[in-house]
Amino acid sequence: MQTYVAGVGAGYFWSNAYLGTIKSARPLYCQNAGLSLNSANYINILESRIKALEKQGRKEPNTPIEIVLLDGLLEAFPCK
Repeated sequence: MQTYVAGVGAGYFWSNAYLGTIKSARPLYCQNAGLSLNSANYINILESRIKALEKQGRKEPNTPIEIVLLDGLLEAFPCK
């Protein structure tokens, strides 16, 4: 699972790069420029977001982890 989550996270990273450099569009999330995320970071963000959703009573059993990870990235790195 760690490899899969890292791949999803890398896909979001490259989507951001594409939006920002090629399309000159607003990124999905605004990761700090000097920060490099790895698989452990993506897993931590995913697990934290799942716990938060469970605490709020908003965790749906069939929610794709890809959506939960994106939601976690949006929360961890909001664009201002």
